[in-house]
Amino acid sequence: MKYKLVILAVMCMISVNAFSESSSKYNKFEWGQLYIAASKLNKKYNVENDALCAMKVLYNDVYKKYKNDEFEFDDQLKNIANKLRKTVQEHELNKLYKLNVVTTFDEYDFKKEEFPINGFTKNSYFSEHYNSLKFKCGYDNKISIRDTYYMFYSNPHIVTGIKMPKAEAKAFLKKRKRYGEVNRHLYLDVFVKINRKRKTDFKKLGVGNQLMGEIQKINIYDDDKRTKLLAAIKK
Repeated sequence: MKYKLVILAVMCMISVNAFSESSSKYNKFEWGQLYIAASKLNKKYNVENDALCAMKVLYNDVYKKYKNDEFEFDDQLKNIANKLRKTVQEHELNKLYKLNVVTTFDEYDFKKEEFPINGFTKNSYFSEHYNSLKFKCGYDNKISIRDTYYMFYSNPHIVTGIKMPKAEAKAFLKKRKRYGEVNRHLYLDVFVKINRKRKTDFKKLGVGNQLMGEIQKINIYDDDKRTKLLAAIKK
């Protein structure tokens, strides 16, 4: 999945209907995983408050099947609460998320001998959205599930630029020039740990849905297939 860097304006409207824990090397950067991370970091998290919403959103077939039988429904609701509780408890905050990012580089800095990389600021964020959450779950203030989760960088300062001597940089730019236009796109693999919440929320984005991602390393590629490594940045 590719992401473009966003500066407090546009949201990636991607729906993901899973609260399940990722079994791969990396956590999946998706709505369900961000909900689990936010719940793990929420000291006031109450799984019982979220269970009904989780049933409506993630187990809608179960909800429809048992909603008219209060006894069966109660059993199923408890089962879902137990699944959710176990998933949150077992979530590893130190497990990396891998983001496939598309961004651009700026004009060459002759003093620093580097191409600055755009998009890494304290206000840069990524977001994941579940389109029909409020329709299914309503506006109950007790529910901690949010329809959108945001991740901001906690250490964007470590991203400076792509170091190149002047002669090499000139050849690099020339290779990317077509009909007078320069292709300045870069393709990045960004590895982050999401292990804390944002201290001060941007109110227009909501409350309790803003997380901080600490960059661990970045691989910068020249091509969209990510075969030509230009540079690597480590924490």
